[in-house]
Amino acid sequence: MRWLLLFLVTGLAPAQDGFCPAYPETQMLAYQRGIARTRRPPQRPVFTAGARSASDYDASLDVNFLDTSLFRQMALDEIQPADAAADAEFLRRVTLDVTGHIPSPQQVQDYLANTDPNKKAALLARLFGSKEYIDYWTHWLIDRFQVTSDYYGYIGIPGRTLFYNSVRDFVTNDGSWQDFAGQLITAAGDSHQSGPPNFVMRGIQYSQPIQDTWDEMTNRVTTLFLGVQTTCISCHNGRGHLEAINLYLSKKTRLDFWKQSAYFSRMNILFESSDPANSIYRGYISDRTSGGYNSVLADPNNPGPRPLRTGGPYTPVYLFNGSAPATGAWRKELAGAVVNDRQFARAFVNYLWTHFFRVGIVDPPDGFDMARIDAANPPKDAWPTDPSKPWPLQPSHPELLEQLTDYFIATGYRISPLIRLMTESRAYGLSGSYAGNWTPLHALDFAKSFPRRLTAEELYDALITATNTPVPMTVEGIDHTLYYAGELPDASEPRSDETRGLDQNNYIRDFLDQFGRGDWWRTFRDNSLNPALMLYFMNAPPVTDRTFGNRFALGSSLVAKLAASTAGNEEAVNTICLATLGRLPTEREKAAALAYPPPDPARDEWLSDLQWVFLNEAEFFFSH
Repeated sequence: MRWLLLFLVTGLAPAQDGFCPAYPETQMLAYQRGIARTRRPPQRPVFTAGARSASDYDASLDVNFLDTSLFRQMALDEIQPADAAADAEFLRRVTLDVTGHIPSPQQVQDYLANTDPNKKAALLARLFGSKEYIDYWTHWLIDRFQVTSDYYGYIGIPGRTLFYNSVRDFVTNDGSWQDFAGQLITAAGDSHQSGPPNFVMRGIQYSQPIQDTWDEMTNRVTTLFLGVQTTCISCHNGRGHLEAINLYLSKKTRLDFWKQSAYFSRMNILFESSDPANSIYRGYISDRTSGGYNSVLADPNNPGPRPLRTGGPYTPVYLFNGSAPATGAWRKELAGAVVNDRQFARAFVNYLWTHFFRVGIVDPPDGFDMARIDAANPPKDAWPTDPSKPWPLQPSHPELLEQLTDYFIATGYRISPLIRLMTESRAYGLSGSYAGNWTPLHALDFAKSFPRRLTAEELYDALITATNTPVPMTVEGIDHTLYYAGELPDASEPRSDETRGLDQNNYIRDFLDQFGRGDWWRTFRDNSLNPALMLYFMNAPPVTDRTFGNRFALGSSLVAKLAASTAGNEEAVNTICLATLGRLPTEREKAAALAYPPPDPARDEWLSDLQWVFLNEAEFFFSH
């Protein structure tokens, strides 16, 4: 019966650099796609402040400067943008993107019935004031920092929980990203007494020379806060390796990197066991008043994974402008150099843009090429794949990127105004469907909304919301019961869960692992979707058990409630589709679902099969 409904409702029929192992093939391809994407068509007019807009451009429709930049460029490119997203499409998208949850059936019905022209603003106000918003953006940030309790023995549950709470406090208080980043870079003290020192503990390289820890911290800082991965030049000079990837770094050397890494060379870390088995260590982080980056190894028989270093000791020089510290407090000087660098604001803006618009203005967002950012000073170096032309500018919309950067700085480096600006814009609200002829230039101009696969956590939370089957999770260090994956403090959780009569223990972790959560250490996050995952979703107990009504001790599930109610068949179809996909069923879906009216004894099976079908719509896996 399930397979029949699936057919009826969905229509479904059953160059890596060899000298640089830090660049896996997938990352290399991402860089190449980004470079190809920013290669503007030769005749494309580039918008400037004094440019004359196309005749069909109506500035009165713009909500903010983001719209002005994008829609004027589309008009100049003679591109027709997609229509505005339908209410149900927009509601599901923005609820997922802002809170990580899908809307409830009642929220969908209320929004669709609301005729107030200001209902979008009211929706955003409700989302921004929610606990789910705090949960989601806390998780969004800790997923980037990847401070997991399983990282060797350096963090543990105490350090993990403290770090999680410090990030959550930052989000709750809508603090300054500039201040918070500075606190992490200069973190000092006991890692089991405050959160920020665990940012440093996550950078410690186990059983390797201390220089490797300094180098790892350097790359973490440049990537997380500046959008520039510098790992490559920690192993070799850029020349001969990076010319096809990053023009700026292709001209940098290992010596340049060592001088950047020297900012951490006066950092001192002492360890103390925090448990009788000596399995977890707390760190005491401080700074010395002397020292520098040198090539001398504490153990010559343990050179670490990088090629041998030479010379030194080296004193700090900031990689991106050549400045040197004015005092001996080198980490404090580094924090000042980073958070006052315009690239610090620019990188965060682009990371956030990538979340809401799926593709960065600079893409990939951790691959900034600082030689190709400034529209007023474009690169003159020959483009490797076409030496007759110079490298293209990297941002697809350089002026807009700078406007967003200015806005972020002017609003005190606070995240919430930036999120609101993006989600309020007309551009964010475009439909994911496009009726006309789609070209690469349309994609470059963000002429429609692009889909993204839900993360593992979002998918699990959507599943339990759609089926109304939350399962309590007890997490050590957290003083209350958790129900949603988006509340988990790191990727090692839940270590155990109460299954309330379900067949499979630890199935929550299994589900999250299957859908690519990763472990924030050895296994990277993977948001791809393949046939094996689709088959898992169709057959695995974490999904199927949730649609079996009263048979599996989840008596409060949506199917169980509908089976026990007086709702008619058509109302039941509407309710299940609203709960699962955030919209009413199409006429085709409704006709297919009602084609075989169930006898009363089998109505719960029919309802169960029906929700299983809607859960396996491809639409369920994506934010459109």
